[in-house]
Amino acid sequence: MISLEKLLILVIVCPIAMALFASFAHGFFIPWFISLLSSIIVLVLVLFLYLEYKGKVLLYSVGGWNPPYGIGLRLDPLGIIMLFLINIILLSTVIHSWSTIRNDLPSNRFNIFYCILLIFAAGMSGIVVSDDLFNIYVFLEITALSTYTLIACGNKKQSLIAAFDYLVMGTLGSTFYLLGLGFLYAKTGTLSLPEMSASLPHNAGNISSVIVGVALIIVGLSVKSAIFPMHTWIVEAYSCAPHSFVVILAGIGTKINLYVMLQVLFRLFSVHLLSRIGVDKALIISSSLGVLVCSVIASQSKDLRRIFANSSIAQIGYIIICAVINTKLSLTAAIIHMLSHALAKSALFMVASNISNSNNHQSLSKKGLNLLLFMDYLVFFLSTASIIGLPFTVGFISKWVILKSALLSSNYLAVFSVIVGSIIGLFYFWQALQYVFYEVDANTHNTNTMSKTTAFNLFLVPSYLPPIFLALLLILLGFFGSSLISGVAEAVRLASWCS
Repeated sequence: MISLEKLLILVIVCPIAMALFASFAHGFFIPWFISLLSSIIVLVLVLFLYLEYKGKVLLYSVGGWNPPYGIGLRLDPLGIIMLFLINIILLSTVIHSWSTIRNDLPSNRFNIFYCILLIFAAGMSGIVVSDDLFNIYVFLEITALSTYTLIACGNKKQSLIAAFDYLVMGTLGSTFYLLGLGFLYAKTGTLSLPEMSASLPHNAGNISSVIVGVALIIVGLSVKSAIFPMHTWIVEAYSCAPHSFVVILAGIGTKINLYVMLQVLFRLFSVHLLSRIGVDKALIISSSLGVLVCSVIASQSKDLRRIFANSSIAQIGYIIICAVINTKLSLTAAIIHMLSHALAKSALFMVASNISNSNNHQSLSKKGLNLLLFMDYLVFFLSTASIIGLPFTVGFISKWVILKSALLSSNYLAVFSVIVGSIIGLFYFWQALQYVFYEVDANTHNTNTMSKTTAFNLFLVPSYLPPIFLALLLILLGFFGSSLISGVAEAVRLASWCS
C-alpha cells in the first residue's frame, strides 16, 4: 500500500508526468482528456489526504534526508484547503475549455497549452506543501515560467507584450525574493522554514541583515502578488491572456503568491519584528489605497476583463489588510476571503469567456453584449454578489469577519476601506450587469432584456456547467458560514500563523 507521504509527492509528480503525455499528443481531445484525468486524480488524492490527516500536520523529508540537508514537505489543514482550491478550479478550467479554447489558441498549440497548464498546477501545489524557502522559490519560478508561456500562447498580438511585461516584473520579484533569502540564509545558516523561524529570535541583537532580508522578500512577493502599487502587470495579463488560462490565473495565480507571503510573514517573523520595521503599517496603507484607487478605476473602465482585473487588485487589498492585523480572527477572514474571491473571480472570467465567444468583443460601450443562456446571468449575479459581500454568500461571511476583526483591533482605516470599496464595487458591478445583460439604447435609455438569443447548443454545455458549480459553491459555503469560520480558524491555528 502506498504511504500517505508518497501520496503527497504524487500530488506534485502526477500533473508533471501527465503533462509529458499531453505534450506528445496531437489534436485537441487527447491533451484535453489527459488534463481532465490528471485533475481528477489529483483531486481524489487530496481528498484521501484530507480524510486520513484531518486536523493533523503531515511532515515528510524527501529521501529520508532531514532539513537542512534534505527537502522538507509539510501539509496542514490550511494547505489542504489551498490544494482543494487549486484542483477544483483546475478541473473547472479544463472542463470549461472544451468549448472555448478553439477561439483562444491556434490548433497546433493545444497540446502545449495543456502540457504547460498541468506544470503550472504542479508548481502551485509544490508551493503549498514546501517547508523550505528555496524550494518555494523553485516552485514559484515553475509557475512563473508557465504563466509567461500560457499568456503568450493566445491569438492576440497583445498577448506577447503582456507576457513580456509580466516576465520583466516577475523576474524583478524573483530577484528581490532570492536576494532576501540570501540575507536570511547568511544569518541563520538554514533554508528550512521551521529552523529559520527558530534561529531568527536568537539574532535579535544584530538584526540589520534580517531587516534587509525581510524587506526584500516582501517587495518581491508583493510584485508577484500584484499588491498595490506593484500591480501594473496584472491588468494587461488578465486582458490579453487566453480565456482558457485567465480563469485559473485570476482564480488562484495571485492567491498562491499571497499564501507564500502569509507563510513568510506569520510563520517566520514575530509581530514585534514586523512592527519594528514598519511592515504592518506600510502594507495596510498601500492595500487600503489599492482598494480605493482600483475600485474607482474599475468603475470608469469600459472593458469587462479590465473591470475584473482592477476588482481583483482591490480584493487582494482586503486580504492583505485583514492579514496584517494579525489576530486569529483577521487571519481567518483573510483565508475565507481568499477562498471566496478565487471561486467568484474564476466564475466571472468563465462568464467573460462565454460572452466573448458569443460576441467576439468585450467593450461595454457597445450595446449588443447578450448572453446565449440565462445561466450566465445567474452566475454573474451570484459571483458579483459574493465579491460585493451581499448576504447568503461566502463573500458576505468574509467581509463580515474582516470588518469585525478591524473594529476589534481599532483599525479604522481598514474599516473605511472595506466599506467604501464595497460601495464602489456595488456601483461598477451593477453598471457592468446592466450593460452586459441588457441592450441599452443610447438615446432613449430603454432596455430590452436578452433580445438576441440563439438555439441551445449541446456543444456549449461544458462552458456553462463549471461556472454554475462555482457560483453554487459560493452560496453553499455562505449557508454554512459558522462551520466555515470555525474550520478555517482551526486550520490557521494548526498552521502556526498566529504570533
